[in-house]
Amino acid sequence: MQSYSYDTQIDKSGFLTIPVPKEFVGNLVKVVITPLIKGESKMTGLEFIEKWAGLLKDDVISETRIDYLESKHK
Repeated sequence: MQSYSYDTQIDKSGFLTIPVPKEFVGNLVKVVITPLIKGESKMTGLEFIEKWAGLLKDDVISETRIDYLESKHK
């Protein structure tokens, strides 16, 4: 069964309204609520290395390692 994701807002009374696909009616579903942080952006591999450079083992960081870390933290 396909899953759906919605960006929506909880109203002042604490209620959340989302459209429910017909195929979900009568079935058990899992609802996960995660707050969206305004201005959130993903860190690039180079930004990650600059931020955590003290924890990395080598003084010289290879391009392969940068590519790996960038793909891992996307």
